[in-house]
Amino acid sequence: MSSANNNLVYTPGGNPRGLRWPVDSSGSYDINQGDMVYLASGTSYLLNPCASDTNAANLYGVAATSSYQNPFGTKQYFPDIVVYFGSVFLMSTTSGDTYNNGVAVYSNGADAQTIQITGGSHPVGYAYLNIGSTIGTAPTLSGGSGVYLPVLIIAQKPTTLL
Repeated sequence: MSSANNNLVYTPGGNPRGLRWPVDSSGSYDINQGDMVYLASGTSYLLNPCASDTNAANLYGVAATSSYQNPFGTKQYFPDIVVYFGSVFLMSTTSGDTYNNGVAVYSNGADAQTIQITGGSHPVGYAYLNIGSTIGTAPTLSGGSGVYLPVLIIAQKPTTLL
């Protein structure tokens, strides 16, 4: 399971676009801040962490906050959370992958904050490496433990539900 991260890097226009959506309070689908989330039709369209290519077909965006707080060891769930989409987020990378600007990235199944460049038919977004790059060079990034890639997350589901 991923840990909570405020991984919002950049939003075109300055303000992140997001919508509120109800979350599951059963404890089966805990969401951490920074998780990619999808809408699961089998759970009355509640948000779930997106950790597979199949889930990415219904990708909603990235959680702005966690779905719960845990004071004194007892989880207390929020009724809903804001989910951002159409913005750039830092996502964990996969060892052995080399990311180029604009390459499609996919959920790798490790957790809801890790991406890879192979093995998918539903991209979660695109590498956004032009932040701070040198003019005239093609920016690349080698993936690995502790290496984060700016990714423009592209939602799949809100457009069909609104």
